[in-house]
Formats: sequence, C-alpha cells, structure tokens
Amino acid sequence: MAVSLSSSAKKGLRHTEKEGAALRRTVIGFIIFFLFLVPLIGRSNDVEIMKVDQIKRGMKGVGRTVFEGTEVEDFDVEILGVLKNRRGTRGDLILARLSGRPGGALERAGQVIAGMSGSPIYIDGKLIGAVAYTWPFAKEAIAGITPIEDMIKVLERGLEGRSSNLSSDVFWEDPGIAVPEEVASLNPEVKEFAGAVFRPIATPVMFGGFDQRVIDRIAPELAKFGMMPIQGGSGTAEVLEDVPFEPGSAVGVQMVRGDLNITGIGTLTYRDGDRIVAFGHPIFLSGSTDLPMTGAYIFDVLPSRFWSFKFGVPAHLFGSVRQDRWPAIAGVIGELPDMIPVKALIGNSEGKTSYHFEVLRNRQLSPMFIRYALYNAILVTERVTGEVTIQAKSNIEMEGYPVFERENVYAGHGAISRVVSDLTAPAYSIIQNPFEKVMLKAISFDVTVQEEIRAAWIEGIRVDRKTLRPGDYIRVTVLLKRYLGEEQEEQISLKVPKDTPEGMLLLRVGDATSARSWDIERSPEKYRPRDFVQLLEILRSEGQNDELTVELFRPEKSLSVRGREMPSLPPSVLTVMKSSGQAGQRGAVKGVVIARTKLGMDYVVSGSQSLSLEVKRELR
Repeated sequence: MAVSLSSSAKKGLRHTEKEGAALRRTVIGFIIFFLFLVPLIGRSNDVEIMKVDQIKRGMKGVGRTVFEGTEVEDFDVEILGVLKNRRGTRGDLILARLSGRPGGALERAGQVIAGMSGSPIYIDGKLIGAVAYTWPFAKEAIAGITPIEDMIKVLERGLEGRSSNLSSDVFWEDPGIAVPEEVASLNPEVKEFAGAVFRPIATPVMFGGFDQRVIDRIAPELAKFGMMPIQGGSGTAEVLEDVPFEPGSAVGVQMVRGDLNITGIGTLTYRDGDRIVAFGHPIFLSGSTDLPMTGAYIFDVLPSRFWSFKFGVPAHLFGSVRQDRWPAIAGVIGELPDMIPVKALIGNSEGKTSYHFEVLRNRQLSPMFIRYALYNAILVTERVTGEVTIQAKSNIEMEGYPVFERENVYAGHGAISRVVSDLTAPAYSIIQNPFEKVMLKAISFDVTVQEEIRAAWIEGIRVDRKTLRPGDYIRVTVLLKRYLGEEQEEQISLKVPKDTPEGMLLLRVGDATSARSWDIERSPEKYRPRDFVQLLEILRSEGQNDELTVELFRPEKSLSVRGREMPSLPPSVLTVMKSSGQAGQRGAVKGVVIARTKLGMDYVVSGSQSLSLEVKRELR
C-alpha cells in the first residue's frame, strides 16, 4: 500500500534528515579529530636553533610553507642583513629575499604571499625564525623574519589556563619597522625602500557562508589588525586523509565557527610536543586568549598586484590558541576552546532557517562578530530590502543573572540595520560593561520577516480641554496616518493627580524613541548605571516600537541620587543638598511625569506631538 505524505510531513522529514546528517557529520568529525590528533600529541621538536648574532649577510637557507593542498613545500632564502633593536631595545628582524621554483607560487606572485606568516626558515638545518613582515606593493619577495628566540618566549607565558572570562580590550595597528639606510645601501634590491616601513604580512581571513556585502562592511574593522577579508565557502574542508600539523603546515585561527566561519590563515613555525608557535606577529594582540586552532587546506595562491594571498578553508580542529602577543601566537594541541554559543532562527511565517555558530570570547571583538554574523544570517535568508516588517527577539543567558530578553518590531526600507543594531546592542553593553566580568552561556535570536510595511506616523493630537483641575480626566485623540492607508484616530484618557499644584503641564504623545529621549533629557542621571544590576534595568526599560506613549509632564527642579529620583523636594532641602560640597552621586532632574500610559498597536508607530495645558484649582 502506497503512503503519501502531506507537505508539512515532508518538511518535517527533510528537517529530521538534515538534523541526522548534521549529527553524522559531527560524530565523524570527532572520530577524525581523535584518530588524527592522538598520534600527533607527544611528538617532540628537536630542531636546533641558530641565534641572530650567528646570522650573516649572504647566508643561504630554506623556508617551508604550503602553497597548495596540505603538502609542505620548500623555497629558497638568501639573507640580506639584520635590523637590530627594531622595537626599542629588544627584538631584531632578519631581512631576506625569498624565491621558489620556476613557475611556482612565489615566482607567479612576485612578492611575499599573505598567509606565509609563520613560515619557518632554516640555515644549515637550524631554525632561525619565521617569515612575518614585508612591504605592500613590493615587486620582489623581500621579507622580514622574526627570530625564533623571541617567538619561543611567548610559550613561556603559559598555555595551561584557558581564558574563561572575557579578555581585555584590544586594538593594534602595527606602525611598521623602518629600514635603516645602512641596510638599504648594502642591498641594491631594497635601496629604494631606505626609510620605508616593513609591516606584518596581511592575514587572509576566509569568510565561509557570508555575503560579500557583509564582508565589505566588516573589512575596515579587520584592516586595523592587518587582516584581508576574503569570501570563501561555508564549512570546513572535507579532507579525510591525515592533515599534517608540523612546521610549515597551514594553520587556521577561528573567530567564528559553525554554520558560519571566519578563519585567519597563517603558518605553523615551531612545535614542541603539543605546544606550537606560529605567525611571527600577533593576530589581535589580545594577550591570554582562547581561539580555535585548526589545520587548513590551501586551494591555491591567487596572485594580485595589491597583495597575493593563499586561498583556503579551515580543516581539522587541533586545539586552542592561548597566547596572542608580540611577536607570535602560541597554542596547545588537544584542548578545545571556550567560545560563546549563538543560535539565529531566521525566516517568515511559512518556515525558518536555523544557524548555529560559536564566537570568540573577547570584550572588544565578541560583539562585533556577533553583530555581523546576525546581519549576514538575515541577509542571506530573507528578502530584507524594500517593504518589510520584521518581528525580532533576542535572549542572552548569563551565569548568576536571569535571562535577558528583548522583543521588538521594525518596519520600513532600512529595517534590517535597525534590527541588527537593536538586537545586538544589549550584548555590546553586557560584554563591555565596566562593573564586573559576566560569563555568557548562550545567545539566541529569532527574526520573522513580512514582505509588507505595517506602520503609521503621528500626524496630530487634540484634547477635549486645555485647562484642568487636579483629579480631572483629559481625553486625548491621536491622529495617525497608516502607510499606504487611511487616517485613523486613537483615544486615550489620562487622570491629573489630585495633588498636582497649579501651573503648566506639557502633554506629549510619541513613539518609543521619542519617549526614551524625553526621559533621558528630563533625568540624565537615571540612565548612568552605577553597577551591573542598574545597567540591566536600563536595558530592560527600552520601549516597544509598536507602542504609543502618552504622558503629562510638569516642569519641576529636583534631584536624583545614585540614579534614583527624589521628586517634590522642599526648596530648603533642595538648597541644602546642592550646597553640601559633594559631587558625582547626584544629578539634576528637570521635571516629573505625573501621568503616563502606553497603548499597544498592531503596527510600528513613529513621530511625536506635544501640547501645553494648564492646571488651576478653580475654573471660571
């Protein structure tokens, strides 16, 4: 008997099959990880080291790197000189010319290739350091080599403890290393570069599963760290053979991993058992860190007049990068990194696509990568240009605190930018808060897109009277104009409190943004948190875009103490507090909201209107 499935059942079956396939890939990945990782752990690196003071001009050597696939290839090296004390009183840089086989990658590129950072250099079988610096737009492969003596010192900082808390703020833009006149005069090849600046070789950063529009937006942020964003494929290389992880092997450092991937590619320099150093310069200069460390598969070298680069994808996860300092990164094999799990559910009323990925833990960098990953997930899944209305939710799970939740609705032609900004803003504030280290357990987003604009703007307001007595009700009529629709009216009543003194009132009607700005102007100290709990309170007080706020505001001078308002203070008390000789704990309050109500709508509201009213004890 034939059995037919409904469309919903078929969708469920496809979803189940997809989950099953994902589970099988995960299991296979772990099997491969342990099959290939266990034999690698414990290997020792007994290579001899040649110190900088033994290196002379004219010496010949060999370098090792991957130009294609996973096979480590040799290239030729000729020493041109040594730049002494390149950073203050410490650290030298070895100057060398690189060359390869005829028709090979180095000859085709005609310059040092992005992704070669960390390529080990040997003279007479002794390791001298790693390719790490060059000139942009160079016509020949002239490189700066970071001495291995300096790189190994990074291992001494320790690789045992992972960075379970968020790292400190990071920012670095290498000013480069000037080439001395005496070195240039001895080398006709670099004479034109006398006084020019060596810079770290750009790190090619592969974006898997990302739209080029997102990559273009994040590129200026990554350029500060000497990174070259490149659009690549999603996921990791399906390479089932044993991927080597030895000096000269390609190494990947991941900022985002999972359904979306962001991986910087360099080269492994030195390995001692399960400890490695690579790159010959920092990635972010973030100090103690915890980033996924993978192998990498190189498809080929893409020559470019600007900067030739290795094009590849991450392969097997080998361990974690635990140090990111001058003049190298250092990692440990066999220990997995601690990252922030993120889930994004994107779609419409008929179905949604789920994205699961992890983001590095870092005060400065985590929010940026979360923001661009969410932006990309929305952009590649749903139509977000033109006329759209977007329902959006976010949850942030933290150790020691209740789950932070935010839900809002957005409409218009530029809704996606507002959605991404608003949904990720709490993560920025929580991760970068100055009060305490907060461990994020997970972040999730849920975005539903409708291909229409459901919105209205406030055109005007009117009241049944402008003069009121304490205890009276005032009826407010709000005039709204729907997008591509007709005008409509909403009526709201507010009660004037019985203890309201005579004087002027201001009736204000507005959207969530207007209401927030009114309150910040009225009592700015209220929005300056003194601790993390107050910060969460401020974040949770954000209004909804589909709410209409109506309030009665009375001008009145008062104070707030540690963010808490003290309204209706007697003038004598106010004078004493202002002249008490203390500062930093108090702030001025410009008035009090004596009545406020919010009306939920089924569309996004924008705009604001205000009207002056008067309170009198006796009406004539």
